[in-house]
Amino acid sequence: MKIGILALTGFLLTLLTLNNSDFDVKNGESIFNTGLNLKGEVVQDMDKSDMSGMVHSCSHCHGDMGEGKPNRKMGPTGSIKFKDLSDAGLHSVPYTEDLLKRFLDEEIMSDGTKAKTGVIWKMSDKDKNDLIEYLKTLK
Repeated sequence: MKIGILALTGFLLTLLTLNNSDFDVKNGESIFNTGLNLKGEVVQDMDKSDMSGMVHSCSHCHGDMGEGKPNRKMGPTGSIKFKDLSDAGLHSVPYTEDLLKRFLDEEIMSDGTKAKTGVIWKMSDKDKNDLIEYLKTLK
């Protein structure tokens, strides 16, 4: 019986390791800090963004650690640390990974209302997943 449990535990750990290896946190960090993925591709849709004069990154508006910037000239921004986005105490509809992907694709907030960030993203599924995994590392 113990051997069976150990084998099952090892199998589950292997699955978790394989699943996590699909993510490149360094790519997510690059997107967060520079607005470019590790291939050097701009992940902002420069043609559709209102704020298209320069490449924007997450940290540009939300701070180096994603904590938000309450005193910005263009208006405050909130935390985009995944632990805060997914907190029911901070959001009436907490963000899930799927809701965050919807936000990146359509600028629709977790509660279904339209956001007006001025920046439209054009990320591949891999880039979105990598960014979300990076946001999960922010404490």
